[in-house]
Amino acid sequence: MARGESETRQERTSGLAIWAVFGVACLAAALMVVWATATPDEDPYVVATQEPFPGAEAAMSPLMWRGCLRAGGPALPGPHVPEPELASRLHDDLAARGYEAVGEWKDVALPYTGMDDRLDGGCGVIAAIGEPGSVLSGAGARDASGAFAAWTPCHPEVTTVGVCGTTDVQLGGTGLARIRVYVFPGLTERDARATTMPAEAVLAHAEAETLLSRVGWRGSEMLVEVTMPPSLTSRPVSPPPAPTADCVPWVAVGVGVGPSQVTWLGRNVYWGTTAERFLTGVITCGGSHGTRHSELLVGDANDGGSVWYRPYDATRAGPVVGARRATEIGLARPSTGPLPDAVEDRLDD
Repeated sequence: MARGESETRQERTSGLAIWAVFGVACLAAALMVVWATATPDEDPYVVATQEPFPGAEAAMSPLMWRGCLRAGGPALPGPHVPEPELASRLHDDLAARGYEAVGEWKDVALPYTGMDDRLDGGCGVIAAIGEPGSVLSGAGARDASGAFAAWTPCHPEVTTVGVCGTTDVQLGGTGLARIRVYVFPGLTERDARATTMPAEAVLAHAEAETLLSRVGWRGSEMLVEVTMPPSLTSRPVSPPPAPTADCVPWVAVGVGVGPSQVTWLGRNVYWGTTAERFLTGVITCGGSHGTRHSELLVGDANDGGSVWYRPYDATRAGPVVGARRATEIGLARPSTGPLPDAVEDRLDD
């Protein structure tokens, strides 16, 4: 073979090799662009969780402790709100929960201890708003033992105290405050005592029924109490019993424990800012959805406390007109057993 022919063949081979390398590089670049811009059918690192109870979170969002005054955003405190606006917000919040004002606001000096006879035979709240420069450091009512069950308000200028009958109310703090009586129509002192729950818990459940009736939910004749032992740390509350099918919304009222936090499907859906008490909603599911439930976590409580769960029937359409009395909604017959057949049957309708 001649020398010139050999050099020509080597140059041709080198050229083919260069073009082959270039072609592979172009193909790799094209594949990289396609991979980067394409939308994958499924992300192997994300486990999709289907919402088994659509709409439940929105329905239960108004459930929070009265007086915290959440209004289109996080709960107070925040930027300073003038006293007349605080009074207006508190009045609107209580009216939405089923309360009616009795009389006008009156001025008192802090600290304050007193009794109002306008709730004689009935139940309601004593609402208090601090005047400019004043601070409400505590609030509570005298319990059955004669001691004051006091707690720290979630806002230093606003609070409410639930009472039945002519009970002494105590407000701690400095400066001046304005107080006003709000009654919950149809709820009597006798009904409340029959439940064996404190007035705050009875009123909170009555408020929840008023709020949830607007979306057509109806409370069941059942009440499950969970007693919390004394603790210095946060801990989860035992969930209510799971249904045999579908999902059930529950109203959870806690007294003597808090603040509280609720997670659902791994997301934080509620954060209570009131120490020692809370009002919130939880969900339990069973059957084809698998056994799952909201997780309710409560803060420390040196003296222990209780949580009262009440299930709701969310399968009926149409709002309920007016709240029923405690004896009619089953609060006078506490139960710690499984879900009654009536609730399970309605879930299958």
